[in-house]
Parts: sequence; C-alpha cells; structure tokens
Amino acid sequence: MEGNSKEGWKHIVDGHVIGKKGKTLFPKHMGEGEIKNLIMESVEKGGIRTKHPDGTMEYVYNPNKYGISEMITIVSKDGIIRTSYPTKGISVVTKQ
Repeated sequence: MEGNSKEGWKHIVDGHVIGKKGKTLFPKHMGEGEIKNLIMESVEKGGIRTKHPDGTMEYVYNPNKYGISEMITIVSKDGIIRTSYPTKGISVVTKQ
C-alpha cells in the first residue's frame, strides 16, 4: 500500500492524514497501523457503492469506531487501493 502522490498510501497520508485544504481527515488519535487496518476492513466488510466503467470500485463502509461513522475506499480494477477517506463521524474534520 505504498503508492505515490496520486494513489495509494502516500496519497492517503498527504490528503487525509496530514491533510490538504478541503479534504476530510482521519482522526488525529489514530496511528498508521489503525488507519491501514481500517482501510483494509472497509474493502472486506464495506458495500460496493459504485462500479465505474473502467472497473474501479467505490466501497462505502460504516465502521462506527474511532469517531468515524462512514468512509469511502476506492480500489482500481487491479485491486490497488487508490484512496480512502472518512466522510462522516464525530472525529472527522475537514482541513481548513
């Protein structure tokens, strides 16, 4: 799950852990291992919300832990996690 600035772990860290303006953030109290495990869990237990024509799958998951009530994970047709981010929850904030 290494990735680069456009997809994978580096993209997730840059956009949703460290954060970019306008992006939702994983809660600060979560460590790297907890975030990675939650992302994997979202693919295993989440439901497919959208299947794009290019084969990309968009999963929605309601973990109800870490202060996250909903998150989205996008996986390429090759099974590569492109991005993942929380969308709702008491600990989810948007970077200003």
